[in-house]
This record gives sequence, C-alpha cells and structure tokens, in this order.
Amino acid sequence: MAALTLASLTSAIAAAAAAAGAKTSSQPKTLGTFYGSISPTRVSFAFFLALAISVRGYRKGSLNRSGATLALFVGFISCAASVSFGITLIVFFLGSSKVTRIGAEKKKKIEDGHQVGGNRNWVQVAANGGFGTAVAWLFLTRWMPLGLPAELPLDNARHPVETWLQLAYVCHYAACNADTWASELGVLSTVKPRLITAPWREVPTGTNGGVTVAGTAASAAGGLVIGLTFWLVGLVMRTSWFLSPRLLTEAPPQWPVVFVGGAAGLLGSMIDSLLGATLQYSGWCSKKKLVVEEPSDTSTRISGWDVLSNHQVNFFAAAFTGWIGARTARRVLFY
Repeated sequence: MAALTLASLTSAIAAAAAAAGAKTSSQPKTLGTFYGSISPTRVSFAFFLALAISVRGYRKGSLNRSGATLALFVGFISCAASVSFGITLIVFFLGSSKVTRIGAEKKKKIEDGHQVGGNRNWVQVAANGGFGTAVAWLFLTRWMPLGLPAELPLDNARHPVETWLQLAYVCHYAACNADTWASELGVLSTVKPRLITAPWREVPTGTNGGVTVAGTAASAAGGLVIGLTFWLVGLVMRTSWFLSPRLLTEAPPQWPVVFVGGAAGLLGSMIDSLLGATLQYSGWCSKKKLVVEEPSDTSTRISGWDVLSNHQVNFFAAAFTGWIGARTARRVLFY
C-alpha cells in the first residue's frame, strides 16, 4: 500500500466520478465568496481546526508523531472541501478514539500488541483516510472552478459528479467508523464469535473475520452516526448560509443519507470480515495464549492466509464500500 500514492488514488477516483455523470454543472457564481472560492478565512479555519484535532490526538495518545502529521494533512483537505466533510471526519476521529479506550484492560489480555488509546501511526491514518482524502480533494477542486456551493445538496439529476463524490465520502467513513466500532466493541462481547465464512464454527475472540451480533449491531450504529452527522451538518449549513433556495427546493430529500451511512457501515464491516477471514492470517499462539496475526513456530492457524495486513484490509474494504455505495445510492435515492 506504500506504493499507492495520493496522486494515483485521486486519478482512479476521478475516473470513477467522471463515469458517474458526464454532465457539467453550470450554476452561476452568485452564491458568495464563502461558497464560490477558497478564501483566506476558509483556508485558515481549515488549517487551524485540523491542527487542533491532530495536536489533541497526539496529546491524548490516539496518534503518534507520524500519525498526527498525516492527520493534519487529511484534516485540512476535508475541512477545506466543505464543513460537512470536515465535521464528519472529526466525528469519526473523536468517536473512534473514545471507543478504542472502552474495555482497555480486557483488550490487553486478548489482543496481541494492544495499545491503550490506539496510538495510530501514519500507516493507520492513511488506511482509514486515504480514499476519503482523495475524494475530498476532488470535491474541492470540482466546486471551486465551477463556482458551486461547497455544501451542495445531493442531487444526481443536476450534479451527478458532485453527488457521487459526497456519497463516496460518506460511505467511506461510514465503513471506517463501522469497522472501528465493530472491532472495539464486538471484541468485548461475552458470546464467542463465529467465522463469517463458516458461521457454524466458533473461533477465539480476536480472530479476523469473526463476527457477533453485538459487533454487527455496533457496525450499523457506527455507520448511522456518520450518515446522521453528514445530514445534520449539511442541513444547518444549507439553511443558515447564503445558499440559493432553488437548490434546496429542486433537490430530492436529503435525509436518506442517514440510512446510506448505516447500510454502508454494515456493508463495509462485512467486506472487512470477509477479507480478514480469507486473506489475513489468524493463528492461536500457544505461548501468548491469544490470537496473533503473523505465522510463527508457536502459532496454529485458525483461518485466512498471510496475504494482506490489517491496514490493507481496512483500506480496501472502506474504499470499495465508498465506491459501490456511492454508485448505488445516488441512482436509487437522489435522482
């Protein structure tokens, strides 16, 4: 995944977004500088908000130095793209950090290399934020030249590309949030997980691809939180700022994005579990008495093959959910 640069990722997403609709928006520049261009105020606000979040994460132990540095870049791009993007990212980060700390003592006993608070490095930040950041960058460079509002309503008939990008962003972070909630809360369940590829088979807690009812419910809740956040922030911004009422009255209802988030959360969590059960090694270490993710002389294979790392599984699951979720939702709910 190290070879996957932001430029190549952005190019791939741009191609997918272009395929979403060839029609170009032509809204005139009458919506004010807050929407139609990147003002110094907007740049400053985005930078200092991203800086505050990354510094807080570093001080709280949620991020290490490399993670905080990349988080500053990720946060800046999202906050500059739109307020809805920025607040959605912040809710994901703060919520995930809180959830990670729940049941920390129990997690130490059942997770190999567990770190209290997360202490995420740049690789983990890239895995959870790479696709979303590329989408945010494309959205930012899309609405600026066209003079479109940053808080553009979801409307596939009039703004297919912008709608695709917004939905891809929501679905991506819904999947990321769902996976975090499912992993961090599901592991605390008193019920033994079952392997998603063989549901009749119970596996030790911490096995990649192991699912429980509690974990599945947590993934749905995590996705719903992202969808709800995006909808509420968009609602406030579109009704509080100088947005043309015509854009709102002509657009389809926006509330279904809440359930898009929930569905994307479930889908992303299932994809993550399927990849984990098949392409990620899980073994029982007789020495440590817990599940490990790397083969060794003291471990017995439970499931999966040592093809992908946990970070790669997270990246591919969230990116695919962002792509397929946007492709489906925009045609079904926002036309």
